[in-house]
Amino acid sequence: METYLREVEELFAADLIADTWREAMTQVVAVYMRMLVEVPGFGRVRFSDMLDSHRLDSSVDQYELMAERLAEMFVNRFGAHGDVPVVLTFRIAVQTADALFKLAERVDENDRAHVVGTANELLTGMLGAVLDRPQSP
Repeated sequence: METYLREVEELFAADLIADTWREAMTQVVAVYMRMLVEVPGFGRVRFSDMLDSHRLDSSVDQYELMAERLAEMFVNRFGAHGDVPVVLTFRIAVQTADALFKLAERVDENDRAHVVGTANELLTGMLGAVLDRPQSP
């Protein structure tokens, strides 16, 4: 999972990330889905286990740590807008993604694209509350 995080961080750091947060989210999801196929054992590791080796306090929720890292990258690049709590929103998104990507791994290959597409729609809706700029009246 550190490889996954490193790849995502490199996309942001090397300015290889897309110009919009929606496209960037699609890139981040694509890295995850590619690694499910290419990295043995990757699909058996959950987002919640990602940072276990870095945990200083066993009471710290691992979803929250992942959400903080993703929120920081996305907000630094795209800004945060509105009154919705940023890290909590990313935390909800991380847990939702975790569940749906696990499902995508277990369904028939013909259904995988539908599960991933549904995950993208849900994530876009959740993160839009934080990352979309308010529309002018």
